[in-house]
Amino acid sequence: MKNRIRWLLVLLLPLLMAGQVPASEEMSLQAIMQKLGQDMNRLNEAIFADDYAAMERSAAAIADHPRPPAEERARILGKLGEDAPRFRAADHNVHEAARALGDAASQQEMLQVLQFYHQLMQGCVACHTEFRPRLSQPGDSR
Repeated sequence: MKNRIRWLLVLLLPLLMAGQVPASEEMSLQAIMQKLGQDMNRLNEAIFADDYAAMERSAAAIADHPRPPAEERARILGKLGEDAPRFRAADHNVHEAARALGDAASQQEMLQVLQFYHQLMQGCVACHTEFRPRLSQPGDSR
């Protein structure tokens, strides 16, 4: 479970930077990653059950999750330095794959759902592989 949260943390950090959320609605990064893990699990279950409505909901939750607090975003960008644009590009790719998966689910096109699911997972793993070592804080259990 801790590795799953850590894996999702690094991948989805750019997604967290994508939209504005009022300060009163901000969630900790760890809470966001835990919810994203739950959303990915729900997406898997929906795919196996051929539940297109649940696929749409899960994909939307992944694409439109809240942002971490501003100080956390600043820490992340500071650690990434010149690589921040690549991190944002990876975020964009994952975000777009989640959106496309939701669109395919709305059309009940399972082969397309699976294609975009593959892109989503590939983007997550690639981002984790490249950025996780620099973004993990000492003592993190994620």
